[in-house]
Amino acid sequence: MPSDCVTATLNGYRAQFCTALFTGLAPATSYSYSVKSSEGASAVYTFTNAPARAPIFAVYADFGLGNDESLSALIADAKNGGFDYVIHAGDWAYDLDDGNSVTGNKFMASVMPYAATKPYMGTVGNHEAYGTQGGGEFANYAMRQRALAQYAGANSGSNSSFWYSFDTPLIHWIAFNGESWTMSAAQLAAQAAWVAADLAKVDRAATPWVVAFSHKSYMCVIRETAARTNPALNSDPNGLTGWTRRLGQCTTGSSLARSTCNSAVTGISTRATRRSTRGAARSSLTRPPCRPTSASTRTRSTRR
Repeated sequence: MPSDCVTATLNGYRAQFCTALFTGLAPATSYSYSVKSSEGASAVYTFTNAPARAPIFAVYADFGLGNDESLSALIADAKNGGFDYVIHAGDWAYDLDDGNSVTGNKFMASVMPYAATKPYMGTVGNHEAYGTQGGGEFANYAMRQRALAQYAGANSGSNSSFWYSFDTPLIHWIAFNGESWTMSAAQLAAQAAWVAADLAKVDRAATPWVVAFSHKSYMCVIRETAARTNPALNSDPNGLTGWTRRLGQCTTGSSLARSTCNSAVTGISTRATRRSTRGAARSSLTRPPCRPTSASTRTRSTRR
């Protein structure tokens, strides 16, 4: 199978990043593959495309080498068919570019036992914006997740790994960039316009569920220490109480830029059974909703 490769230097680390597209796959069928280069070949990995049963999702955020308490359980679950897709809603590796990208490499290798056999869908968090990233904010994430932009992004009209959509049985998923403090007005407008257009195209007969995920929830909580040092934060123009603010208020240039909103996965969920595996939430959806309600799933983290 031909691949598309680019060579990039990120924070002093030079590497080749390749993507490849599997086509003509039949449902409920197992396939094996290996990745080969001039330096050798990987192990052989086997995956089952579109299992016949209702899919199960492993959903998490704030997941890295220093806070990977769920990793061994996830690896074991994957081997036993415990989930079919992974949703990683921001904050990867802690951080992808640390140590000239060594931390990013180690993290990607640590999740490979299941990331190599399950669709691994994600978006950015605040930790992907920290540091120079070798080519500017988010460059390490963008390079490592080229496949999301090339395939899910292209298929959904965003051409981006920051906001895009994809379908699984019964569900239309929307990933979006909640790091509004890093985005220009033009970027915010482009993302909002894309989301509106994407929602307008949803076929509710095929995907009655619509689930959106981001590293930030729609509402954000400003840290108490920040509010104490800035009394103006206690006067809420939107009539909200305490230090809660709408996501759009976490903006570039704010003194709160790197210490505002808590991470979360947000979406629409009814009649869902959620089972916890040491911090990683798994959701199995078997019926379309009667009416939508909001739900939030969070993983505990020692770093935010």
